[in-house]
Amino acid sequence: MSYTSTITAVLSLLQLAGFAPPAETAPLVDRIISGAQEAGDPAPSLQAISSLSQLLAAGARLGADVPRRLGSIVADPRAHGVVRVELIKLLCSHGSPEDAERVRVLITELIARLRALPDHHDPEYYALPGILQAFLEEGAQRLAPRLADPASLLDVYMNVLAGPRSRFNEWVQQPCFDRIVDNPAPLPVRQRYMLRVVETVSFYVYPEPFAKLVNQDVSAPLRKIAFEGAAGPNGYHPTAVALLAEYGDEETADRLMELGKQRGYLEADMTRVGGDVWRIRVHYDTQLLLDYIGSDQWIDWSTRAWAVQKALRLGVEKSKIREALLEYGSHASSNKRLGAEARDVLQIAVENGILMPGELPVTPLPSWARP
Repeated sequence: MSYTSTITAVLSLLQLAGFAPPAETAPLVDRIISGAQEAGDPAPSLQAISSLSQLLAAGARLGADVPRRLGSIVADPRAHGVVRVELIKLLCSHGSPEDAERVRVLITELIARLRALPDHHDPEYYALPGILQAFLEEGAQRLAPRLADPASLLDVYMNVLAGPRSRFNEWVQQPCFDRIVDNPAPLPVRQRYMLRVVETVSFYVYPEPFAKLVNQDVSAPLRKIAFEGAAGPNGYHPTAVALLAEYGDEETADRLMELGKQRGYLEADMTRVGGDVWRIRVHYDTQLLLDYIGSDQWIDWSTRAWAVQKALRLGVEKSKIREALLEYGSHASSNKRLGAEARDVLQIAVENGILMPGELPVTPLPSWARP
């Protein structure tokens, strides 16, 4: 039996008695700290972190000073980058509420450090985004419930989203939208941060998860951002309008039509399939969705899949969606673009019990359209 297996078995017995001593984790903690800064292979430290995680899952506890010591490794530019990444995940899951707050402060300091780096020649320019990405994708959800004030993480996410894209790339920024949505803070608090993000840092980048936070309470503030704040070439804030369209805000459709007439746009252009006005109107006339789903009209690689999902969310009968999809399939069999688009459409239909595998003709996505 291995060292870790032996300790795990002992800890399991101790846990049954209500006692799992932090002393059992001490050898592994020492091994992590001693190996984290050694030049060469980080494997010994990574193995120690893995073993420590197993012991903690079995009921062991970290000693009082251990989270601070491990946090110092995360903050140390001399430590192996992969070790720092794995440690931040571990620290988000274990320790006292005070330790959780210490992790939040550490992340805030790392964000400030990344902002202040003079140029891309510093190794931290590449190491820090990896640590932040691991925190945002995996650690933050575990950390939030352990904080006395989970809403304090919302400011962390704002700092990342407001950072320059040259430092905070899309893999770091994109998870922030989800973390704002799933934060344990009350809905009105999360909605306030959503409005701040939309107004200040999310002009052309559509934060899709934010659609879950839009309701009647924020439709008026969103309309104010959409039509009275910073405007794009069409005279409105595109992200705010996109969120209102996803919600189905009729007043936004009226404002868009009025704005279009003022600019001399044709009504056919303003109400085109896939546009914002159309996306609002489908909430009140679902036949618009079915007509498009069953047509031979190609807009892009994602709109028809969106239309199928929207029809399901709006309660359209699956039999009607199936009928429209089979009609679409008759067009896709002789149209390479429609056939390539059918890959995602078929997957959604199969997952929702509308079609069986193979009921739509699927052709390979063209090389120029592959991500």
